[in-house]
Amino acid sequence: MDDGIIYQLEDAQQFWAELDDILTRGDGSAEVARGCIDLYIGLVASHQDDFLDTTTSDDLASCCYKLLDSSLFSKYNSKIMEGIIDRAARRDDLNDLYVTYHILLLSGKENPNIFKLVLARRKREIFAKLKRQICELEGMIDAPFINYLVDLVEKTRDDTDETFNYSILKLILAFNEQFMRSPLPNSANSTSSATAVKLGNVVLQVLGTRIGTSKTFGENLIFMLNRCVEPSIQMIILKLLYELFNTPQTYEFFYTNDLRVLLDVFIRELYNLPDERENLRNVYLRVLCPLLHNTQLYQLRYKQHQIYSLLMDLVGANTQNLKTVPITTQELVRDCLLGGYLDGFIQNGNVSGENVNGRANGTNGHTGNIPASSHGNDGTNGANNAVIGKNATDGANNAENKAEGAVVAGA
Repeated sequence: MDDGIIYQLEDAQQFWAELDDILTRGDGSAEVARGCIDLYIGLVASHQDDFLDTTTSDDLASCCYKLLDSSLFSKYNSKIMEGIIDRAARRDDLNDLYVTYHILLLSGKENPNIFKLVLARRKREIFAKLKRQICELEGMIDAPFINYLVDLVEKTRDDTDETFNYSILKLILAFNEQFMRSPLPNSANSTSSATAVKLGNVVLQVLGTRIGTSKTFGENLIFMLNRCVEPSIQMIILKLLYELFNTPQTYEFFYTNDLRVLLDVFIRELYNLPDERENLRNVYLRVLCPLLHNTQLYQLRYKQHQIYSLLMDLVGANTQNLKTVPITTQELVRDCLLGGYLDGFIQNGNVSGENVNGRANGTNGHTGNIPASSHGNDGTNGANNAVIGKNATDGANNAENKAEGAVVAGA
């Protein structure tokens, strides 16, 4: 059998006795228990035609319940179920899968959460496989295909089951991520590398032609970010938002009311993300800057006071918090403060008497000057200048390229 042990069983009595014996061997640890369950399932799969009545499912159900009712399963329930779900995902032998899924079915009837775990595992497997295929087939992803996918999102707006709609959205997000990671095309002109990436990003090109015609896509993208708890999904959504808000053709891709909702999501997430999610928090800040300064929000100045308070809180300026604030976070906050959105709160380079990185670090808290950025405003102010009528320079384009790399590296 495929678990490394060959059984020589003469009759059904020996078969059932061996099943009982296996369930008594794994009491030492969770890992040993998982190994014993693998042996148990393998034995049933290998000998079900020999010793079980295959005209009904009664004998197989008895084997499954023997496992599920055992003291071993009761003691190591979560680890054993994790192992059974993993087995279902990686095995391809039909007899093995028949037994494994029978166990999951009976267990799921008692505990419906089992079904959710199985679906979650299958989704991760499918998404990983899809991403590998995207890498191989990238050359076949063209504008008509992306347009077709976006049209599907629009056409399934009123479907009762949202699963298909959001699956298509995730597929488009995966395509965008792959384009962001792709090598730059060779070019004889002097365009910045960030611009070159955008020129080769079919997703961005297509969305740039659909301003005002992809309401469902925009709404559902924001809704997905609003309710998402998986950092990996949040990250690929933020990557697309970063591209949209840093590309002039897509500055106004979202409707104004949707942008208000999106900004509310950003405020909530930036307040709630724990310190161990510093990387994700910094990506939110990278996207926040062009969201404020390159979209319709710049004219509305929506929730100025809340945003100002948030940014000050992130660097500890509004609290007595003495913990060290990472330099990257300080610089990203500075970029958000200096883009013009918060005019009236910031005067002549000062932040209402508080130093952006002073109190949080517990040093140099006496000065009110915002420190100079060490990374060229992360490039976002370069894009801001073009939007609000200031002078955009090639240096800003170079800084934008640095910022683009930082967002890609944030995954």
